[in-house]
Amino acid sequence: MTLELHQAALVRACQEPIVQPLVAKEEVSKQQFDLVVATANPNVDFMAAQYPGNELWAAGFSFGAYVALTAGATDDRICALIGIAPPVNRYDFEAVKTSPKPKFIIHGEADELIPMKQVREFYAQLADPKELVEIDRANHLFDGQVSEVADAIEDLLADFSCRTQ
Repeated sequence: MTLELHQAALVRACQEPIVQPLVAKEEVSKQQFDLVVATANPNVDFMAAQYPGNELWAAGFSFGAYVALTAGATDDRICALIGIAPPVNRYDFEAVKTSPKPKFIIHGEADELIPMKQVREFYAQLADPKELVEIDRANHLFDGQVSEVADAIEDLLADFSCRTQ
């Protein structure tokens, strides 16, 4: 299924050069986190300029999920949030928990880094609207199951619009 640009523009807030050095460190300062989250803003600026009038969603994987969810929760131009394997056991997601924006979480049942139990506890704390998709037997990288993540996202994009919320 091909996703049409008028349906949604996904803001990619992960795998940027500034993010990579911070992922490997055990301890990262609040100031460094703020800097990484701030790097998402130019991405949103670009997408908003390229696709005026379209819905903008913030999406990210792992640490990128932290960046996308946190930055998107507080940016009025973003209307929905997608977190894939969000590291809820490592970072502060308070802004996401209280955000009234639709939140979609996709997580692997066998994630070796972020236990499913902790993701369910995080999900229970999220304000509505929200949806959790659990991928059976999937590890943190969704090895051999990336197509299931893609299917979940395609289903979501086909069935959802911020304008109907």
